[in-house]
Amino acid sequence: MAGGAGPATDPAPCSLVVLREDVRVFKRVIWWASGAVMGAGGSAWVQRKVKRTVQSKRAKYAPSAVAVRVGDRLTGSVRGVGETVRDVIDEGRTGMRQREAELHAELEGPSGRRHRHRRGARPR
Repeated sequence: MAGGAGPATDPAPCSLVVLREDVRVFKRVIWWASGAVMGAGGSAWVQRKVKRTVQSKRAKYAPSAVAVRVGDRLTGSVRGVGETVRDVIDEGRTGMRQREAELHAELEGPSGRRHRHRRGARPR
């Protein structure tokens, strides 16, 4: 250690460590700032997107518009049920007329004349 030149007194390693630490701090600041900018930008983009969506859907989901749509759907459903009931009744009447014709044909027999039965008598 005589002569004064040794690792403890060399100024180069100490300034290199300080320089590396400054670069690390600078990198951290850059990354933090870029994250803050991206977060703020993303937040603003989402906010703008939500506002546009709300504005476009506001008229569609207003209470008066919802009431009109529900009324239209119910009216259409009631019409559909009415048509279905009408079809069932028509089908039942057609089947009833066919069965009635079959019964009349059985009563008339092969001769084409109607058989008369006495009251209480059973047909053979």
